[in-house]
Formats: sequence, C-alpha cells, structure tokens
Amino acid sequence: MKKDKQIKSDRWGINYKALPKTVAKKLETIKKTVFKFKKPNLSFIHLVLFSSLLIAGTAAFFSIFGLSALFAGAYYSVIFMAGSLELGKLVTASLLYRKWGSFNILFRSYYMVATIVLIFITSVGIYGYLSSAYQKASLDLKQYVQKREFVQQQITTLKEDKVYLKEELEQTVASYPENYITAKRQARQEFNPQINKVSQSINQLSETLFDIDSKLINTNIDVGPIVFVARTLDLDIDYTVNLLILILICVFDPLAVMLIIAYNKLWLENHA
Repeated sequence: MKKDKQIKSDRWGINYKALPKTVAKKLETIKKTVFKFKKPNLSFIHLVLFSSLLIAGTAAFFSIFGLSALFAGAYYSVIFMAGSLELGKLVTASLLYRKWGSFNILFRSYYMVATIVLIFITSVGIYGYLSSAYQKASLDLKQYVQKREFVQQQITTLKEDKVYLKEELEQTVASYPENYITAKRQARQEFNPQINKVSQSINQLSETLFDIDSKLINTNIDVGPIVFVARTLDLDIDYTVNLLILILICVFDPLAVMLIIAYNKLWLENHA
C-alpha cells in the first residue's frame, strides 16, 4: 500500500505527526478554508507604495508652497521645514505600525498626536495653495459679477421708474374731464419725454449687460466648471469652491498616510 502523503504546515506550527492522518487532513482543510492565508503579490505591494508616495508627494508639494505663501517672509525656511515634517510624518506612521508594541503609552500617544497634527498642518497648506490659485483665477470673474449686479440693479430701478411714470401719466389724464383734450395732450407731452428717456437708459444698460455677460462667459472658461456646479447646486461660487477644497483635503493627506500603513502591513506579511 502506498503511504499517505504527510501534510506539512509552514505557518501555524501544528505537529501533524502526533495526530492521526485523517484528523490532520481535516485540520489542514479547515485551516485553508477559514484563514485562506496567501502572501500578497510583490507587484501589488510596490503599487501600493508608489500610490502612497505619489499622493504624499503631491500633498507635500501643495502644502509646502501653500505654507510658504502664508509665511512669505521666510520663504525658503518654510519650504525646508515643511518638507522635513512631511517626510517625518510618513516615517512616524510606519514606525508606529511596525513597532507599536515596542513603545510605552507615552511614546505611542505622542507619535499619534504628532502624526494627526502634521496631517492637519498639511491640510492647511493644501487649503492655502488651492484657495490662492482660485482667487487668482477668479479675480476677473468677481469684478464682472459685481459690475453685472450693479448694472442689473440700475435696470431694475429704471424699470420701476418707468412703471411709476406711466401710472402717473394715466392718473393725470384720467383726472381731466373728457372734453379737456388740450390738457390731456399737454400732460402726455410732459410725461412722454421722461418715459422715452428712461427707456433709452434701459436699452443702453441692457447692451452693457450683454457685453458683461459675454466677458463673463470667457472668464468662466478660465475658472472652470466650478461655476456651473455652483449654479446647479444654487450656491455661491466662493462657498462651492471652499466646500470642494474641504472635501479634497479630507481625503488627500489622510489617504497617503493610510496607504503607507497598508504598505507596511503588506510588506511584513510578505516577509513573514
């Protein structure tokens, strides 16, 4: 009779030789079914590392130049400081994951707080960089929007004046008896030039409004689709931009740190 093949275990340290062969086989089957442990693919580990470094590098770039814009008096010093802190943040996150049990609670607490604070500082720098870029791009847009609101308000006021003059004319004419034709004609001659003047002013302002709208369209192309997003959501453009930037910074740098931790986890599993 052929001997049953001996089942080996390279991870769980079970002595299969001391167990009956049928029990050993069942135990091995249960182990594979329950744990399904498989070393992660090395290419995938490198992909996680590349993604984390790419996101972290982009976040660092935005943050460094955003902070340097806030502290323009010490431009190069801030760049060096922010770059050092960005590198230290990733190293600290990796150190915490790998050597968590080696540190006491004081060290663990400090490293965690330092990492969270550095994530917050990076997010502040990213917000400064993106908001500064938006302000430069939207400067012309704001000027045209203010002009448009001013002209639109003037048109509205003149239309109200025109309605008022017409009502005043009708009341004046109606106040005369039917046989006061000359008086009615004089009243119309008095009010009609004023109404026509107001109408001409409305037409001129409407042409000005059309020119502003044309320039506003060209400016919208430079600013980007955020204008159309704001109009779709019926929100102010500045509020929409701030909301979008806050959403970006909530997932930007934290994702880079979490991917670094994921890389360390996968690397340790692969070299276990």
